[in-house]
Amino acid sequence: MSRSRLVPSARYVFRSKELRPVSVQTQLERQFFKELRLPNGTYKTTAPGRLAAVDSAFLDVVVQGRRLQLLDVAISSGVTTLDWLNSLAGADIAADITATDVCLFAFLRRTAGVDLLIDGQGCVLQVAVGSRGICRPYRSSSRWLPRLSEFIFFVAERVMRRLPAHSNDRVPLVSAAVHGSSGIGLVETDIAHPPADDWRGRFDGIRAANILHRSYFTDRELRRLVDNLIECLRPSGVLIIGRTNDDGENHFSLIRKEPDGELRLIGRVGGGADIESILLSTDDNGVCADFGEA
Repeated sequence: MSRSRLVPSARYVFRSKELRPVSVQTQLERQFFKELRLPNGTYKTTAPGRLAAVDSAFLDVVVQGRRLQLLDVAISSGVTTLDWLNSLAGADIAADITATDVCLFAFLRRTAGVDLLIDGQGCVLQVAVGSRGICRPYRSSSRWLPRLSEFIFFVAERVMRRLPAHSNDRVPLVSAAVHGSSGIGLVETDIAHPPADDWRGRFDGIRAANILHRSYFTDRELRRLVDNLIECLRPSGVLIIGRTNDDGENHFSLIRKEPDGELRLIGRVGGGADIESILLSTDDNGVCADFGEA
């Protein structure tokens, strides 16, 4: 698979003073994020409405009574985080969502008319001139365009090391609507790390969509990652975990943290999460609602 086509530049998408209809901005962001490859090989690809059935299932099981504190991990471009917040608002549920990913911010630096989009670790994510650019290619490809892209990025990363850093060139790598939402707070973090003290027992709901599955992690790693998330749940909080298949079908499990710390399966969307068995004991007989798939 090779992906080295020209796409909208980060400056054109996020820093342009051009007034655009929402639909145009949304399309530009979709094109940009579809090709934006992070150093770990993942892409920030998602789409509005993708988790609608999952959001609906959460509304059926969430314990209300106060403003909810929610955590959404590995949010990609964040458009499904905004969907989640809007679904809650539509049900008259007040909530604040802490949205996380390993790469939520980058830096724009310009030299000789060329824009370099650089992550916090110093890796170049995009090289652009004007409104168009190329994103980081797959190194395994042998076609001439990706090979040329590899050379461009090789040169760009060496040029970048000579450029001074500036505090005012920070760019959020999420949809502009997400960055501008008062109900969503962006925190760049890795769920592989133990949670901070002020996150322990803080959240009424945690969603981990399309990140915790066996194509990325071993069962032991998955158990450790989920333990980190469970630590962040309040008693009676709900963990929403699963993935969207290539055909667009959602398969998620909803798991409640009981006051005694035990985990209880309370619902499924589609066939449930494929890692459900490593989260719960095999003799778990908890009440489970099947919410189907919208």
